[in-house]
Amino acid sequence: MGTIPKPTLNPDDHPRHWSKMIEQLYWKSFRGKGFRVTNETFSQTELLDCVGTETHACLEVVRTVKDLCHTMPETILVVGPGSGSLSSMLRRSFKKSMIYEVDINAVVIDRLISLHAQDDKRRAIQADVHHLPFSDHTIDVVVGYGVFRYISDERGAISEIQRVLRKDSLALFAEGRSRRYVEKIEQKLNQMQISCRVGSIANVPMPHMTFFYFLLEQYGKNALVSTLVAEAMKKKKVSRIKATYALAGQSRGTIYTISWRGSHD
Repeated sequence: MGTIPKPTLNPDDHPRHWSKMIEQLYWKSFRGKGFRVTNETFSQTELLDCVGTETHACLEVVRTVKDLCHTMPETILVVGPGSGSLSSMLRRSFKKSMIYEVDINAVVIDRLISLHAQDDKRRAIQADVHHLPFSDHTIDVVVGYGVFRYISDERGAISEIQRVLRKDSLALFAEGRSRRYVEKIEQKLNQMQISCRVGSIANVPMPHMTFFYFLLEQYGKNALVSTLVAEAMKKKKVSRIKATYALAGQSRGTIYTISWRGSHD
């Protein structure tokens, strides 16, 4: 899937009891080392129930799409849908649009198909973003949240997105917390002579995903992590994964966006 970059957690963004752990354990143990996220990790159904459910972040992405759309789109393509939360919000905002969800992970797609089998305006397809199963210039909006950090060939993905986009239609991708992915996409777009627009939305409530994976890995190894997660499980009456996700969600961050238009050149 890819390697998550060095963390940039600020202890002040978290409840007081996290500060010592973040400073002494998280930064010293993980900073600069990265953390490997595998397909196996994302194939856990219970984890998929959490990942991608950043309600506030997804809502901001949908608002940005609405602001940038010139007309009501007939077709919307969501790349890397995860739990499907972003797609669901788009579905509510664009009721007449056909929404396609594309992910390379079969578990993600099978789950989405089973959850939304009765919705004839929503279709999940297993496919690679470098080889999209659509004809040329047939999509009105392509959108993704937290996707490009897992794409190894950004130029190839951009070229394929351009192929399926209708002329002057919208492509918008957002990344939580890390501006460097957006800057990397911007660099590729500039090299390809594609005009783009970079934006940001500050102070959005959202989970810190690197911290989430870190807490999952440390449960049972670190006494403080294990105690805090166990307390959250008891208080919220939820599973370990959901309790961990809730704890990692006690922070705010900036969403960085980049958008461009389809071209037939």
